[in-house]
Amino acid sequence: MDDERIAGLLSRLDDGPNRPPRVDLARAVRDGRRRRRNRRVVAAGSTALAVVAAVTVVPLLREPTPPDPAPATVTPPTACEVETLPLPPGYVSGGVTGGDPTGRYLVGLLQLPDRKEPHPVLWVDGQVRELPASVRSAPLREITSSGWMIGQDMDAGYVYRFDPANQPGSPDGDGADPVRRLPGGPNLHPAGINEAGRIAGNRYSPDDPNWFVPMVWASPTSDPVELPLPGPGWTGRALDIDDDGTIIGTVATDARYPRGYLWRSDGTGEFLPSVPAASEFRPVSIRNSWVIGHTWREQPRPGRETVRLNLATGEFVPLPAMFSAVSVNARGWVAGVGDRGAGLFTDAGLLDLGVPRPDPARSDLVYVVVSVVSDDGRTIAGRWSPDGKRLPAQPVRWSCR
Repeated sequence: MDDERIAGLLSRLDDGPNRPPRVDLARAVRDGRRRRRNRRVVAAGSTALAVVAAVTVVPLLREPTPPDPAPATVTPPTACEVETLPLPPGYVSGGVTGGDPTGRYLVGLLQLPDRKEPHPVLWVDGQVRELPASVRSAPLREITSSGWMIGQDMDAGYVYRFDPANQPGSPDGDGADPVRRLPGGPNLHPAGINEAGRIAGNRYSPDDPNWFVPMVWASPTSDPVELPLPGPGWTGRALDIDDDGTIIGTVATDARYPRGYLWRSDGTGEFLPSVPAASEFRPVSIRNSWVIGHTWREQPRPGRETVRLNLATGEFVPLPAMFSAVSVNARGWVAGVGDRGAGLFTDAGLLDLGVPRPDPARSDLVYVVVSVVSDDGRTIAGRWSPDGKRLPAQPVRWSCR
């Protein structure tokens, strides 16, 4: 495996739109709402037909427990200290790709000197923990505060729960492999797991890189249910899931121009609103009804812009110029990287996180990516490279106060 592919795995959400979209999202929203009204009218008079055509009906899933509201007493941090996380013996490169809402668990990828397939890694309270052999060959994507992880192994998805009492060599465990194949067959790609254990993901085609079917699992042991699409000829892709069961993603009739989309916990879907004075909104991540994503603006200069959407109010807030982010916490605080380096965007403004600099006079020597921020904003993690290249990289964690 070459450096570019490994770097691509480490930065699984770095890529964004590289051209102005050619869709009118406002019109798409109106059309989508009109189609939903029409479907409701037809369904009211055609119940028997709906039962016969069962493939068009999305069964209701068990309603998940709503997340606890974020405590109002937590204030934004004002300073952070950065440290390099340890690597297991023999590894030369690595980075954090995800974490749980508390900041205790962090997952990532590691690279050996021979540059073969990267291996997943788990840090617990900043210390490397051993994973079962069947997990060490497949990248991890996300982890919950109870230790549930999702990942991808060849053509199948899997789930694994970290249990400190049942690890290889542990005197308290039975040594059994707790890794489970995600139900539903081959060609499944889990994208996100919420605190209730509900999983969002996709079925993909090994022959067509643009063909996806969004799906949801009510639990790690449940069979998947296909999520509805706006109409015939559409494809869709689930990207993340919130604790209340809301799933964000994209849908398209032309894979080059995906549109932001949202599925509620009962399976109903709708287009995401458009950003004022911008072409479209393409979501990336969701937490506690806060969504971050990207849009394309022509003014004041053409380019991609990162914005935050509050689903409860429909309000968009643009993030600082040249700020790119993939992680938002339960308070709507966004961790990312801008033209001044790594930062945390809160209601109090933008906090400079700082990065290790072997030569403080050479800011161009540092390449940094921020991947996750905890719900209290006190733990942030990602990776950095001291020579300005993507690889080799070192996993880093910011402890904030």
